[in-house]
Amino acid sequence: MDLLRYKVCNCGLAHEAYAPADNEQGTQHHAWKRRGFCPLAVRNSRLSCAHSMAWFGFLRELQQDPEKYQSDRVQILLGSMDVLRTQIFKLDHRKGMLESKKLNDINNPYIRQDLQHLSEQYDKVIGEMKAIYQKITKAYQDQVNDK
Repeated sequence: MDLLRYKVCNCGLAHEAYAPADNEQGTQHHAWKRRGFCPLAVRNSRLSCAHSMAWFGFLRELQQDPEKYQSDRVQILLGSMDVLRTQIFKLDHRKGMLESKKLNDINNPYIRQDLQHLSEQYDKVIGEMKAIYQKITKAYQDQVNDK
């Protein structure tokens, strides 16, 4: 069982931000492109990534001990973690929309304020997810130590 390969990381949803694109020589307009996703190998271990399948690998690892996996405690923790995953998906989508709006109105203080508020919400969700992840790995401590 390799639970410790999975991580909960605060990436700030950086892939939703725009960066200047390489302009063709001689053009005076600014082109923008999204920064893009983290490498697949990184995403495959991040439970907190909105664009990862790590959650399903994590569940498969936990299911190797069916008795613990089916326990009320673990199921409640997993349910709470899944709710947080859904919040991350929503925050990810919202950040993408705000970053797109910011391109068209770069000095808009309301967009900047919304992005700051979203960042604070995201930080809170990640903190909660880390705490739940630690509780789950603690529940499986004997398998983690056997690795």
